[in-house]
Amino acid sequence: MAFDQTRGRCVAFARKSVEYSEPGLTWEWDGGAWAQRAVTGPWVGSEHAMAYDRTRGVIVLFGGRGGQFNVRSDETWEWNGSVWTAFR
Repeated sequence: MAFDQTRGRCVAFARKSVEYSEPGLTWEWDGGAWAQRAVTGPWVGSEHAMAYDRTRGVIVLFGGRGGQFNVRSDETWEWNGSVWTAFR
C-alpha cells in the first residue's frame, strides 16, 4: 500500500490468490470509502513493496512473489491512477 500525494488516495494492490490465473486487484481509499480500480497489472501476490514517486506522480511497485510456483519477481510497475504499466 502507498499514498498518492497528488491524487490524495491510498492505493493497495493484491491478488485473491498467489496463482497467476487470478486477476490483480487495485483498490483506492479516498478518505471516505474504498473503490476497486483495476483488475490487471502486476502478477505478484505477496511480499511486494510500493512507494509514491513524487517527481513523476506515480505509485511504484517492485518485486514480490506469485505465480504457479510462488517465484520471486524483479519487475517494476507503475500505477498512474488509471492503469498499471510495466516499467522498462
